[in-house]
Amino acid sequence: MEPEADPLGFEDSDPIEPVSVRHSVDDIIIDGRIEQTYNFIDYSFESPAGQIRARAYLNSAHEVAIYPPVRLARGQAPELGEDWITREAIVRYLARRFIVIKELGLRGPETIWMANHAPRFLQHRGLALSD
Repeated sequence: MEPEADPLGFEDSDPIEPVSVRHSVDDIIIDGRIEQTYNFIDYSFESPAGQIRARAYLNSAHEVAIYPPVRLARGQAPELGEDWITREAIVRYLARRFIVIKELGLRGPETIWMANHAPRFLQHRGLALSD
């Protein structure tokens, strides 16, 4: 039996859960001085195609990027592994938490999902979609 839909349109369950969530900071130190700091949260999901990671940098906490598994074979171009059912569940999980979702492709990160209110949110903060 399926759960009854909330009349107000709230969803309180996720189609998938990460197997781990890790909050970390990477400091780039040059000549003994911190030149850059990357404060981020990594989400790890299991998939038949391999581990799928999503990363959100806290200086742009409105967006997250999905990194699919990469297969490397000697003498061949890298191949991105995809499990579309798991990927869709991950997108649904992340869409409840972020307003922009990007995914790493062979040409770099591309926006694959955006909340309806994302353009207004970004404009209000003086940001472009690519920021």
